[in-house]
Amino acid sequence: MLACRAAHPQRAEYLEAHAVTVAVNASESIRKPGPAWFQLRRPHLGGADNERRIEMSTGQASQVTVLGLGAIGAAVSRVLLANGYRTAVWNRSADKATALVEHGARPAASAADAVATSELVILAVTDYAAARAVLEQVGAALTGKVLVNLTTGTPEGARRIQRMARERGADYLDGCVQGGADQVGTAEATLLYSGSLAAYEAHAATLHTLSTSSTFLGESVGTANLYDLAILNLWYESQSAFLHMLATFQDEGEPVKAFVPYAEWILEATRAGFADTATQVAESSYPVEVGGLAEHARVLGDLVEMREKSGVAVAPVAHLAGLVRQRLDSGADRQDLTSVIAAIRR
Repeated sequence: MLACRAAHPQRAEYLEAHAVTVAVNASESIRKPGPAWFQLRRPHLGGADNERRIEMSTGQASQVTVLGLGAIGAAVSRVLLANGYRTAVWNRSADKATALVEHGARPAASAADAVATSELVILAVTDYAAARAVLEQVGAALTGKVLVNLTTGTPEGARRIQRMARERGADYLDGCVQGGADQVGTAEATLLYSGSLAAYEAHAATLHTLSTSSTFLGESVGTANLYDLAILNLWYESQSAFLHMLATFQDEGEPVKAFVPYAEWILEATRAGFADTATQVAESSYPVEVGGLAEHARVLGDLVEMREKSGVAVAPVAHLAGLVRQRLDSGADRQDLTSVIAAIRR
């Protein structure tokens, strides 16, 4: 019926092969990955035009400062200490440094004191508001340093922190940790960096200790956060769609576990089509493979009706249906669903 079906012609074989994983009346629970997306093994995030991998044989600092000792900051500190780095640590609540001090970390009385001891400063705090507050405290102590910010935020937030770092005479590298704190220091954590290439190259070996899967995405400082949030966005939206459908199954009195292999199949089919979709968007060309926008509009209408009947929120599907309708009204019937990006970007 739709293009996604053509993308996985072996769907019957896929479902048959995976049916053994779900029994409608099974008493055992379905095996799931960990409690969040970051428990999954992530592939190397390669292929971007502006990506640059750095040879890790050089670029090592002997002394590093870590500001912020929450889950990520503490994990970073432990990994640095385990790899022989003299590590100065600071946290607003000093008691969080106790365990690290027992393993050789050097506590600092203030953020400025901690920064003064090292050329490389790693910042890992709750959010960008907290990051700005720390930078206000350290002031001129950052002059001549390299600041690596592992605080999660937005591209615009990264640009603002970069301006603050530069005003204080520091080189700046923004980073995002795709992984849990217990995965820092292993290949299971993917670290994305953007900003100063010189800073990344100068400290590549040190940063490599935090993850053997480190990627420099480009000198536009917001790029790492763009990738980070885009990855999380896909996870959230796919989880939301799955949960909405499970709620609909419950309303219909159907066992939710029975849907699992079908959900796995369609997500795999969707993943297999990502490269083609990106090519269509890059080239602004949306050829129809199976069915046009009118057919998508009909199916989306059925989805809205079914979800309304089940008392499940229709907003996400109704929004997409509206975008399809805009494209149809503009005469784009003989285009693929991908063409709705023209309406998304308005």
